[in-house]
Amino acid sequence: VVYGTVIYYMTALREGVKHYLVFLSVMTLENFAGIGLGMCLSESFTSVEMAPQLAPAFVILFLMFSGVFLNESNVPVWLIWLREISFIRYDFQALCVNEFAGAEFTCDPNTTATCIDGDEHLERLKFDDVKIWENCLILFGMIVGFNALALAIIYYRQPKYLALGARDTASDKGVAVEAKKA
Repeated sequence: VVYGTVIYYMTALREGVKHYLVFLSVMTLENFAGIGLGMCLSESFTSVEMAPQLAPAFVILFLMFSGVFLNESNVPVWLIWLREISFIRYDFQALCVNEFAGAEFTCDPNTTATCIDGDEHLERLKFDDVKIWENCLILFGMIVGFNALALAIIYYRQPKYLALGARDTASDKGVAVEAKKA
């Protein structure tokens, strides 16, 4: 929350308590989804060193298909599934809608650049039909899914021990009595 607050005001994001709280909420959900993914990865590998080495590759893969670097419409059909499972994608979409929906910008009339408003920017990103609450619900589902998967992996990979036999209480009492005599 402290880090998000510093970033929010340092980057001069949209003013308003509602926008600030949405930003913090979405970022918190993304953080928890990332932690869940990290737990899945760390439970999947037998070597302690493998998880920190391979986790950045997974995050970069999700980042590539999140819409930040590659427009969603340019993703090849056979890789759409990577786009759909990217938790960063849902965070990025929700934050863009939070920042740009209904926003008006002023432009310098002396420049030749065209001035667009926030809704036009969302249309260019193909985010005009994105709803923040839906993306938050998807992120929450990913949190539950990642954590459930991590728990299932822990349960599956738990060490197996030899079962103990039934205790004979009569012989235990006899051993205890002989121990007292000695």
